[in-house]
Amino acid sequence: MKLLLENWRKYLDEVEGMGPIPGMETQEGRQASIDYFWDGGRENLEDEKDPATGWSRFKKINRKDGGSWEGYQMVLFNDPTGRDTFYFLLDGETPIFYIGTEPYKDGVITGNVRKSGGNFRSTDFYKWLIDQHGVIYSDKMQSPEGRGKIWDWLLVDDDLNVELLEKAHPPRFRAERK
Repeated sequence: MKLLLENWRKYLDEVEGMGPIPGMETQEGRQASIDYFWDGGRENLEDEKDPATGWSRFKKINRKDGGSWEGYQMVLFNDPTGRDTFYFLLDGETPIFYIGTEPYKDGVITGNVRKSGGNFRSTDFYKWLIDQHGVIYSDKMQSPEGRGKIWDWLLVDDDLNVELLEKAHPPRFRAERK
Protein backbone atom coordinates (compact mmCIF):
# COMPACT_ATOMS: atom_id res chain seq x y z
CA MET A 1 0.00 0.00 0.00
CA LYS A 2 2.87 2.34 0.85
CA LEU A 3 4.32 1.88 -2.68
CA LEU A 4 0.96 2.63 -4.25
CA LEU A 5 0.66 5.87 -2.29
CA GLU A 6 4.23 6.89 -3.14
CA ASN A 7 3.87 6.11 -6.84
CA TRP A 8 0.24 6.99 -7.50
CA ARG A 9 1.07 9.36 -10.40
CA LYS A 10 2.81 6.53 -12.29
CA TYR A 11 -0.34 4.44 -12.05
CA LEU A 12 -2.51 7.39 -13.07
CA ASP A 13 -0.44 7.77 -16.25
CA GLU A 14 -1.00 4.09 -17.03
CA VAL A 15 -4.75 4.58 -16.83
CA GLU A 16 -4.65 7.62 -19.11
CA GLY A 17 -2.78 5.79 -21.90
CA MET A 18 -4.72 4.37 -24.81
CA GLY A 19 -4.41 0.79 -25.96
CA PRO A 20 -4.40 -0.40 -29.55
CA ILE A 21 -7.54 0.45 -31.52
CA PRO A 22 -9.48 -2.77 -32.17
CA GLY A 23 -9.56 -3.85 -35.81
CA MET A 24 -6.61 -1.74 -36.91
CA GLU A 25 -4.33 -4.74 -37.31
CA THR A 26 -5.85 -5.67 -40.68
CA GLN A 27 -6.25 -3.80 -43.95
CA GLU A 28 -9.99 -4.53 -43.89
CA GLY A 29 -10.32 -3.18 -40.35
CA ARG A 30 -8.49 0.03 -41.19
CA GLN A 31 -10.63 0.51 -44.31
CA ALA A 32 -13.85 -0.13 -42.37
CA SER A 33 -12.84 2.56 -39.86
CA ILE A 34 -12.12 5.09 -42.62
CA ASP A 35 -15.41 4.19 -44.30
CA TYR A 36 -17.24 4.91 -41.04
CA PHE A 37 -15.77 8.42 -40.87
CA TRP A 38 -16.26 8.98 -44.63
CA ASP A 39 -19.88 7.81 -44.58
CA GLY A 40 -20.33 8.11 -48.34
CA GLY A 41 -18.67 11.52 -48.40
CA ARG A 42 -21.83 13.29 -47.38
CA GLU A 43 -22.42 15.95 -44.81
CA ASN A 44 -24.25 14.41 -41.91
CA LEU A 45 -26.00 15.87 -38.91
CA GLU A 46 -28.70 13.27 -38.49
CA ASP A 47 -28.80 11.05 -35.44
CA GLU A 48 -29.47 7.98 -37.56
CA LYS A 49 -27.44 4.79 -37.28
CA ASP A 50 -25.15 3.39 -39.95
CA PRO A 51 -27.05 0.36 -41.33
CA ALA A 52 -23.86 -1.67 -41.76
CA THR A 53 -22.42 -1.17 -38.27
CA GLY A 54 -25.31 0.04 -36.13
CA TRP A 55 -23.08 2.90 -34.91
CA SER A 56 -24.27 6.48 -34.76
CA ARG A 57 -23.22 8.37 -37.85
CA PHE A 58 -20.08 10.50 -37.68
CA LYS A 59 -21.25 14.13 -37.74
CA LYS A 60 -19.59 16.45 -40.21
CA ILE A 61 -20.53 19.55 -42.24
CA ASN A 62 -19.17 22.01 -44.83
CA ARG A 63 -17.73 19.60 -47.39
CA LYS A 64 -14.93 21.29 -49.36
CA ASP A 65 -12.70 20.21 -52.20
CA GLY A 66 -9.13 20.46 -50.93
CA GLY A 67 -7.50 19.95 -54.32
CA SER A 68 -4.99 17.17 -54.61
CA TRP A 69 -2.11 16.02 -52.47
CA GLU A 70 0.52 13.59 -53.78
CA GLY A 71 -1.91 12.63 -56.57
CA TYR A 72 -4.86 11.90 -54.26
CA GLN A 73 -8.06 13.94 -54.12
CA MET A 74 -8.43 15.76 -50.79
CA VAL A 75 -11.84 16.42 -49.23
CA LEU A 76 -12.31 18.42 -46.03
CA PHE A 77 -15.19 18.65 -43.58
CA ASN A 78 -15.77 20.46 -40.28
CA ASP A 79 -17.39 19.20 -37.13
CA PRO A 80 -20.85 20.69 -36.40
CA THR A 81 -19.28 23.53 -34.37
CA GLY A 82 -17.12 24.50 -37.36
CA ARG A 83 -13.99 24.30 -35.21
CA ASP A 84 -12.36 20.96 -36.05
CA THR A 85 -11.30 19.94 -39.56
CA PHE A 86 -11.41 16.42 -40.97
CA TYR A 87 -9.15 15.59 -43.93
CA PHE A 88 -9.79 12.66 -46.28
CA LEU A 89 -7.61 11.46 -49.14
CA LEU A 90 -9.33 9.52 -51.90
CA ASP A 91 -7.90 7.06 -54.37
CA GLY A 92 -10.55 7.34 -57.08
CA GLU A 93 -13.81 7.06 -55.13
CA THR A 94 -12.28 5.19 -52.20
CA PRO A 95 -11.19 7.06 -49.05
CA ILE A 96 -7.77 5.72 -48.02
CA PHE A 97 -6.68 8.21 -45.37
CA TYR A 98 -8.38 10.21 -42.65
CA ILE A 99 -7.13 12.60 -39.97
CA GLY A 100 -8.96 14.97 -37.66
CA THR A 101 -7.40 18.22 -36.44
CA GLU A 102 -8.44 20.86 -33.93
CA PRO A 103 -7.04 24.34 -33.39
CA TYR A 104 -4.60 24.54 -30.49
CA LYS A 105 -2.33 27.40 -29.40
CA ASP A 106 -0.19 28.32 -32.44
CA GLY A 107 -1.17 25.34 -34.62
CA VAL A 108 -3.39 22.26 -34.61
CA ILE A 109 -3.64 19.04 -32.64
CA THR A 110 -3.49 15.96 -34.82
CA GLY A 111 -5.84 13.27 -33.64
CA ASN A 112 -7.73 10.30 -34.90
CA VAL A 113 -5.75 9.16 -37.96
CA ARG A 114 -6.39 6.16 -40.21
CA LYS A 115 -4.56 4.96 -43.34
CA SER A 116 -5.50 1.96 -45.43
CA GLY A 117 -3.53 2.45 -48.64
CA GLY A 118 -1.68 4.85 -50.87
CA ASN A 119 1.94 5.40 -51.83
CA PHE A 120 2.80 7.83 -49.04
CA ARG A 121 3.64 7.85 -45.37
CA SER A 122 1.30 9.37 -42.81
CA THR A 123 4.28 11.38 -41.60
CA ASP A 124 4.41 13.10 -45.03
CA PHE A 125 0.85 14.32 -44.50
CA TYR A 126 1.77 15.48 -40.99
CA LYS A 127 4.60 17.51 -42.53
CA TRP A 128 2.12 18.98 -45.02
CA LEU A 129 -0.07 19.96 -42.05
CA ILE A 130 2.94 21.71 -40.53
CA ASP A 131 3.35 23.63 -43.79
CA GLN A 132 -0.32 24.66 -43.63
CA HIS A 133 -0.57 25.49 -39.92
CA GLY A 134 3.00 26.19 -38.82
CA VAL A 135 2.90 23.78 -35.87
CA ILE A 136 1.27 20.45 -35.04
CA TYR A 137 0.77 18.87 -31.63
CA SER A 138 0.15 15.25 -30.71
CA ASP A 139 -3.10 14.59 -28.94
CA LYS A 140 -3.39 13.23 -25.41
CA MET A 141 -4.94 9.94 -26.49
CA GLN A 142 -2.32 8.52 -28.84
CA SER A 143 -2.67 4.89 -29.72
CA PRO A 144 0.52 2.81 -29.74
CA GLU A 145 0.35 2.94 -33.54
CA GLY A 146 0.18 6.74 -33.60
CA ARG A 147 3.00 7.03 -31.11
CA GLY A 148 5.25 4.40 -32.68
CA LYS A 149 4.54 4.72 -36.38
CA ILE A 150 4.10 8.46 -36.65
CA TRP A 151 5.62 10.47 -33.80
CA ASP A 152 8.68 8.25 -33.45
CA TRP A 153 9.40 8.93 -37.14
CA LEU A 154 8.76 12.65 -36.80
CA LEU A 155 11.21 12.76 -33.87
CA VAL A 156 14.09 11.65 -36.12
CA ASP A 157 13.12 13.69 -39.20
CA ASP A 158 15.99 16.05 -40.05
CA ASP A 159 13.60 18.68 -41.45
CA LEU A 160 11.66 19.09 -38.19
CA ASN A 161 12.08 20.40 -34.68
CA VAL A 162 10.07 18.12 -32.40
CA GLU A 163 9.80 19.08 -28.76
CA LEU A 164 8.60 16.91 -25.88
CA LEU A 165 6.00 18.98 -24.02
CA GLU A 166 4.71 16.47 -21.48
CA LYS A 167 6.17 13.19 -20.31
CA ALA A 168 2.74 11.83 -19.47
CA HIS A 169 1.65 8.52 -20.92
CA PRO A 170 1.37 9.01 -23.81
CA PRO A 171 3.83 11.88 -24.15
CA ARG A 172 2.77 15.16 -25.77
CA PHE A 173 4.82 16.57 -28.65
CA ARG A 174 5.03 19.80 -30.66
CA ALA A 175 6.51 19.76 -34.20
CA GLU A 176 7.49 22.51 -36.62
CA ARG A 177 9.84 22.95 -39.59
CA LYS A 178 13.47 23.84 -38.86
